[in-house]
Parts: sequence; structure tokens; C-alpha cells
Amino acid sequence: MSDVLIKWDQLLTLQDQLNNIVEELDNAVDRSNDLEEAIGNPYGRGELREKAGEFESQWSLKRKDLSRDVGKIAEHVNAVVEEFQKFDTEAATQFENSQSE
Repeated sequence: MSDVLIKWDQLLTLQDQLNNIVEELDNAVDRSNDLEEAIGNPYGRGELREKAGEFESQWSLKRKDLSRDVGKIAEHVNAVVEEFQKFDTEAATQFENSQSE
């Protein structure tokens, strides 16, 4: 098995981005409602608002699946970050203890 090299900064960036994506997907309904309200009924017509609502309804089902799947990936990345931080702390402590002996 070959080694995998991932820069720490890139891993932290990935962690932040995945968590932000999940948050955005989970909060999209609120923004969709805001969009429909902002559209209103220009010139007394509601077709655009209705189309925005239809799009939201169709996208909502897929968005939930996508949020769940990206959330699972985020959980794995969060676990990797946590374990590397734990390892780093333990290794630093052991190194410091070996230097003082």
C-alpha cells in the first residue's frame, strides 16, 4: 500500500469546506423562502415565484440526500483531524518527556 500525503492546512481547509457545505445545504430552505418573498408578484403576475417554488420542491429531495452524504464525508474528515491532533499532542508530550530524562 502506498503512502498518502496530505498537507495539514489542506486537511483543515477540507474540513471547513465540508462543514460549510452541509450547513449551506441544511439552511437552503430558508434562503429559498426569502427568494420567493423577494420575487413577489411583479406586475401582478406570480409565475416566476411559482417556478422558484417548484424548483425548491424538486431540489429539496435531492438536497437532503446530498447533505446526508456530504455530512458522512465530513464526519470522517473530522475524525481524521481529531485523531491527528490527538496523535500530535501525544507525540509532542512523549518527545518533551524524553528530552527531560
